Amino acid sequence: MSTLAPLPRVSDIVAASHGTIEVSHSMGSGDPRLSDADLLLTVLHNGTLLHKGKDTLPDAVMDLFPDMRQLYEYVSVERDTGTTQVADVLQSIRKGVLALHILPPRGIVDANRLEHCALSVEFPQTKDAEHARELLLTMHRQMHAAIKLTIAGTKDAGGKGCVILDLHSMSPRTPSGKAPVTRYDNLREHVAHWVRGSQEGALRPIDLIDATADEIIGDRNLSLQLQAAFRSQKFVTELNEPYAKSRLHHPPFIDERGVSIDWTKDQLTSSPRGQPFNLMYCQSDGPKIARHARVLDDVLRLPKS
Repeated sequence: MSTLAPLPRVSDIVAASHGTIEVSHSMGSGDPRLSDADLLLTVLHNGTLLHKGKDTLPDAVMDLFPDMRQLYEYVSVERDTGTTQVADVLQSIRKGVLALHILPPRGIVDANRLEHCALSVEFPQTKDAEHARELLLTMHRQMHAAIKLTIAGTKDAGGKGCVILDLHSMSPRTPSGKAPVTRYDNLREHVAHWVRGSQEGALRPIDLIDATADEIIGDRNLSLQLQAAFRSQKFVTELNEPYAKSRLHHPPFIDERGVSIDWTKDQLTSSPRGQPFNLMYCQSDGPKIARHARVLDDVLRLPKS
């Protein structure tokens, strides 16, 4: 007689990710079933941990970078600051929220890309670098395996999953000119391009992403509700502008119907001591984050259309 496989639980995500994903939730105590989630949040681009207990990035990767200060500045600029805190606030005001927090920096290995374009830095053509690349791709496979397990586990017996919101933040302005190649030994040029562009380029709107260039793959009704809610708060908000997701991106937009929200970083952060906005030094701003989290919560409480 066959037996049914046990329903996936929160601990199974951590095990499947091999330490590349941290999980938080508001689904009660213990080790709840993933099917208890009403809302899945993915925080894919706020990982900054280069060391935590065991190295988040292996020594074979870290040893390739000749300048640790450049590396830390680069990771700081590349992270989606404020998104973890949006997830935290939503979990504090809603039950049934499950959040996946990717730990490796997206500026090194990007969980929001498919494998062939997952590595963000150009490394040298050496045996050591090839070994490092394979270690990073192994981490990428582990992250994707855990994300896929999570999405499958949130589905009930009828195959219906929960709402998926993918949380991001971006530079508030679009830099002019072509971005420099992101090389392991010249990260400062990349940092300078984005820091300068974040202060001088064209202003960006909040971007609600639910489509590729060719088709809608997310929840358009939810996107429109979110757009109306943000606009009612006087935030310029567009659909798939400046980004239109391609099918290079992660499972919630390939297999499921969700919405990616990309705030500009100045909407979730502030600069220390009242200084002008700086992409490298901005810090999460509690009141700003609470305001945006409340917009999401209000929309999620609307009747399903």
